[in-house]
Amino acid sequence: MLQTIPTRDDIIALITRLNAAQLALWYDIGKTIAARPIADAAPAPDFLQATAEELAAEDALWDAAIQSNPAQLARMADRALEAYRNGQTTAIDDTGDELRPIHEVAS
Repeated sequence: MLQTIPTRDDIIALITRLNAAQLALWYDIGKTIAARPIADAAPAPDFLQATAEELAAEDALWDAAIQSNPAQLARMADRALEAYRNGQTTAIDDTGDELRPIHEVAS
């Protein structure tokens, strides 16, 4: 979950480090997020603590977004697969109460 709100300069610094494929994926994700209405300023719920009803509502939002632009989802999937194949992804440990990169998990 986002701990602090990044500044404009933080975002620019991050974006300038992205390659073309990462930047395109960032843009697609940003468009998807921007298209979703903001209900309130409350922090997003922790999905590990979400109820079945909350998860179903979130799934419905994603289903609607995917159905409205399946080509965009296909492009995002292609870019994600390319990033994975190029070693640009991080394995996640999801066995505990929080998600952590595998390299942070104690051996």
